[in-house]
Parts: sequence; structure tokens; C-alpha cells
Amino acid sequence: MPPFDLQQLNAQGSLTVTRPRIDDFLLDAEERRWRSDEIFGLVADGKLKVSIGARFPLEHAAEAHAALESRATTGKILLLPAAVDGRA
Repeated sequence: MPPFDLQQLNAQGSLTVTRPRIDDFLLDAEERRWRSDEIFGLVADGKLKVSIGARFPLEHAAEAHAALESRATTGKILLLPAAVDGRA
């Protein structure tokens, strides 16, 4: 986002700018672990569905970004590292 005069927001009526970070919402490492265990447990149990819209080899990350920017895909995009034996 390019810089802009924050006073422009004032003229639009009580608009604000925030830059949230996960640390602002979680107390400590224990809470992060608890919450991540809970969400990954829901995925593992099939109670939370994760839609994977596309998979790209890591070396094609630019193509993955282009797909995101163009809205050519829905769901998550996975970047996959090459396997040790050279197969993706």
C-alpha cells in the first residue's frame, strides 16, 4: 500500500487503519498450541473442510501468485517442494 495522508480518512467519517498481528489476539505459546491443535483436529476429523484449489511446484511460485491475483482459482493454493528423488 503506498503512503497516504491519514487525515483523508477523517474526512470520510471515523474510518480507521489497523495492522493486526496474531500476537495481539493470543496470550502466549500455550494458547497458540491449543488453538492450532483444535483447528487441525477439526480438519483431521472431517468436521472442517479445506478446499485446495490448485497445487504448484515451489519453483512455479510466480504462477501461483498470478493465479491468486487474477482470481483464477478458489480455495487454498499449495506450493509443493520437489521430493528428494527429484519428483514433485
